[in-house]
Amino acid sequence: MRKIFERQIVDQETGEMIKIASEYVSKNNETFFMGRTTEGIEWLLKFNNLTEVQLLILMIELENIKNNYIISFHKMQVQESAKILSVSEITIRKSIANLVTNDFLVRVERGEFLANPLTFYKGGSIQLKSKLKEYNSVKLDKKDKLLINELTSTESID
Repeated sequence: MRKIFERQIVDQETGEMIKIASEYVSKNNETFFMGRTTEGIEWLLKFNNLTEVQLLILMIELENIKNNYIISFHKMQVQESAKILSVSEITIRKSIANLVTNDFLVRVERGEFLANPLTFYKGGSIQLKSKLKEYNSVKLDKKDKLLINELTSTESID
């Protein structure tokens, strides 16, 4: 067992330690869900509402480690999320679109997403670098495809 947290309760008047409580984990493969503050928290201002924050947290919980951290979020997940968050399915779909626009998620393909590990992240510190590399690779690939489409449509006009 490994200690991960210790809480101390101290009497303010006397300075006497009243209670010490510790939290332990039994495995070394625990994962963490965390919001990154290394480069500041300005990225938080990109959220339009609380529903987007809650939805992103739900989506990150659905990450599939065995499938390269892909978040599968199809009709059933949209319906369930709408129920859990007490909002409409349209609100969920608009929130997903906003999360993609504001760089919290990148769409891999229809109903499949990757979360931006520079904002919220689930996993150990060892996987962070590979998750960031994969996220940037998918994002760059998307930009390349958009550029090719733009060039192709411009050439067909000429």
